[in-house]
Amino acid sequence: MRFSILTVSIAVGVASASPCRPSSSEISAETTTAIFDSTSTVPYSFTSAIPSSTTLPIDETVSASQTSSEAESTTESIAAVTSTAAVAPFCGAPAALQCCNTVGTSSDPVVSLLIGLLGIVIQNPDTLMGATCSRIDDIGACNQTPVCCSDNSHGGLISIGCTRVRE
Repeated sequence: MRFSILTVSIAVGVASASPCRPSSSEISAETTTAIFDSTSTVPYSFTSAIPSSTTLPIDETVSASQTSSEAESTTESIAAVTSTAAVAPFCGAPAALQCCNTVGTSSDPVVSLLIGLLGIVIQNPDTLMGATCSRIDDIGACNQTPVCCSDNSHGGLISIGCTRVRE
């Protein structure tokens, strides 16, 4: 008795957040598209009730893989810093006083991971960014690192164009 294996197409999904739209304090500079191939190998097992009078091969290994093309698009952004009105004594609009768990540049592992997942490309590697930030009005209320950031349009995950604030 021979077994036929039906191969089912498996779509390989990539969890990605689409590039964020530039906020009012950003200027969209360039869009880059990359196409890459990925291969996925999925283990397959089969169990069947077969009468004891049937002779089966002792060992049989079947492997299947699928290659699919994925497209990724990122948008480079340049933060435009302008001051028009005071939001807090330490920051000017559109900057806002933020309390961030991590502050660093694109070489910081936490910051690098977040900007990569969000599809944000930073042109200047020295741009200071805050990760996991929340807006505050009083610098004394921050138990982590207080910063003023010019781009806070990413839902608190990442703030771009930051300056450290001292009490």
